[in-house]
Amino acid sequence: MGLRPARQGHDDRQSVRGNGGGVHAAGMTPQELEIAIEDKLRGKYIRDPDVTVTATDVRSRGVSVVGAVQRPGVVQIRGANTTLLEVLSMTGGVTDAAGNTVTVLRDGVVRNDLKLDAVLEGRDLRLNVPIFSGDVVNVQNAAVVYVIGAVRKPGAFAMRGNSQLTVLRALALGEGLLTVAASGDAVVLRTLVDGARVELPIDLRAVLQAKAADIPLQPQDVLFVPTSGGKVAARATLDKLRGSP
Repeated sequence: MGLRPARQGHDDRQSVRGNGGGVHAAGMTPQELEIAIEDKLRGKYIRDPDVTVTATDVRSRGVSVVGAVQRPGVVQIRGANTTLLEVLSMTGGVTDAAGNTVTVLRDGVVRNDLKLDAVLEGRDLRLNVPIFSGDVVNVQNAAVVYVIGAVRKPGAFAMRGNSQLTVLRALALGEGLLTVAASGDAVVLRTLVDGARVELPIDLRAVLQAKAADIPLQPQDVLFVPTSGGKVAARATLDKLRGSP
């Protein structure tokens, strides 16, 4: 910091240092601190103070980024103007398993609970919130549905952005039916809030021909497509799924 007082002389500088009182600098930019010191000096000590503040060292600060990002962990930020998008970019961005919620916690309290797609698309700059030392940024994982049985690619599929998946969309993610599929005997297994499991019969032939509704799926639903002629095996599989936690 350099001080250039209106009245020249060593005594003036000493009086400013000795009797001018303190200026709380925490959280201020160099420019804001310059103005604060000038206001402190003006009139009482120096007629027209001109203060220059130069930052000689900037401490690196840690922010924890967890959840569905490419490189979860602690990222180091500098300065007081780091934004949410900048922090996400430091991790390599979000993964395909990301849902549509990003949460910022500060001192253990949720400060921001934001729609991830709106943040990433920049539709509202106010959503690109500032991030501070000690914050925890959590990109929540998307909900998952399961497609198993006589499909080309069985597996668990993320409801990307928590968007609504239907039976047909889930079937498409499973890359369609095998030739041995009993498409008229498919079942959606759904776990209710109380933990009970229900079976929803699905006639995939009718759905594919637009003769039946393409019902929406819920998180953790299981779409099971049995093989033709394998009713005993299908029932055993359903019994196992129903009894699984």
